[in-house]
Amino acid sequence: MASIVGKAWPCGVAAVLLLGTNPAAWAAKCDLNQGMSAQQGRAGPCSFDPQSRSFRGTPEQQAACLTREVKRLGHIGNETITPFLRGVVGKPAPAVQTVQALLQARQINPADIGGPPSSPISADYFIIHDTSTPNCSASGPTVACPIRGEFPADRDEPSWSFNRNFGGHPKPFPKRLAHAFTNRVGASITEVDFAEHIATTKFESCADQAVKTKLFVGVENIQPRIGSPKIPANPSKANDFDAPTPGFSAKQYERLALLYVVASARRGRWLIPAFHAVLDQFYADGHDDPQRFDMNAFSAEVKRLSDGIAAGTLAGPVNPMQPEAGSGISKRPIGELKAAACARIVDNAAGFTAERTTKTTQYFTPLFRPDADGGLRAEDRKNCLEIEGSCIVGDFLYNAGGPNGQRFDRAKIKFVFGQGAGANEFNRTNALIPCRTLAADRAHYKIGTVIYIPSFEGKTCPQNRQPVDGCFIVADVGSAIKGPGRFDIFTGECSRYDGNLHICRDSENAAFDVPKNTEFRVIPRDAELARALRAEVDAFIDNGWTFGP
Repeated sequence: MASIVGKAWPCGVAAVLLLGTNPAAWAAKCDLNQGMSAQQGRAGPCSFDPQSRSFRGTPEQQAACLTREVKRLGHIGNETITPFLRGVVGKPAPAVQTVQALLQARQINPADIGGPPSSPISADYFIIHDTSTPNCSASGPTVACPIRGEFPADRDEPSWSFNRNFGGHPKPFPKRLAHAFTNRVGASITEVDFAEHIATTKFESCADQAVKTKLFVGVENIQPRIGSPKIPANPSKANDFDAPTPGFSAKQYERLALLYVVASARRGRWLIPAFHAVLDQFYADGHDDPQRFDMNAFSAEVKRLSDGIAAGTLAGPVNPMQPEAGSGISKRPIGELKAAACARIVDNAAGFTAERTTKTTQYFTPLFRPDADGGLRAEDRKNCLEIEGSCIVGDFLYNAGGPNGQRFDRAKIKFVFGQGAGANEFNRTNALIPCRTLAADRAHYKIGTVIYIPSFEGKTCPQNRQPVDGCFIVADVGSAIKGPGRFDIFTGECSRYDGNLHICRDSENAAFDVPKNTEFRVIPRDAELARALRAEVDAFIDNGWTFGP
């Protein structure tokens, strides 16, 4: 909920200010951007009509407008709506009874997800916020921000204070800010029942308040921030311009998706999602949240819940395919994938041939639970050795080859995630590298060729949830990978493998895609910069999959 001048305006005070004793202060909160007319402010960027109590267009057109990308400093970018969400908004949602059964099976208290599903609501819109707190540039060290100017390293762990206390929420009236909050480990709390009214944006509070009453559900998602500069000379001047990468955790998207499903079921139709910053775009001192929101990840979780409810297969934990704690098959940690050589490639990218993708897919190494003897279970053998060609079971990597496959102790090999097309001077370790290895057609891209995809810089690698630098190395091949611009990206381990559809359902994978016709640069394998990147990556592997001495 950060404002673009760096001081958070608590959304929930809107209703209080309407009844407050300082009209001048309230009027200032409703100032419009310079040159904006009162009618434009009333309608907002997506043309709200008080008579119909809706924005202009069909539900899918409204969703497309209301969920345009929120960039740094509150700048609004392109549409983010996915084909799945575009196809369901405004249409009948899952029946309340099926959602109740899901909550009962998972032992989820309705009091934590917006109130009882059996109680209808009148909202048509689902507003997504981020809290923009704690601001780790404003003070420190604190319990929430142990190092001033740095994001808390344990922000996605249960031990982090904001994951335990939701920043002090829920709060009593008049300090309430939203209907619900999610934390970064997949839990949520209710501050106001979805059936009740609380204004969480200026758009709701500054015009046509009566018309907009109970029309919106607002959900805050815990997200720490830091400022620019990270540590200002005057702490009182600290802004909160920058969000972490990724902006939200996988478990947070899962719980937010559940809240969206519950709210939609209570309404009887899928709500139209909206972003806070888009709704308040025309107001002075607007907001910049949710920042770094991954609509693909959110949509994938909504679809998974919707499909599972329809099929009756979602009893059990929130992530039914996620390995349980202590199972021994959690993802292997690796260092951040940012190489100095790639930074040089970025600086010199204009000097290399530009091409465009024709099709890009993903491949991965599934994680399976071990049998009683610690080996590959019989029921996983086909998916491992015949379908995917490899898998990881406990401390062992299994590869196709021979009647029983090949088994490697990962502590004794460098290719801990799998093997590429073969070792040679351009592929010394022959190790598949998450978010670095590409499979390509060798008739067009020789082994060792570097592919730089500018639009991928900063995307989150599914293996370590860290940003990538956009540089990939051709080190593998595939029977279906033919022609120019056709690539298969290795994303690392898959902790939620769907053995029926043979796909990875880790939410991070949904966002790690390359659209057709995306521009990339080709750095020939003999080029000095290509050799430098390969040498740096080899050292990364030799050093235990991390940069360092």
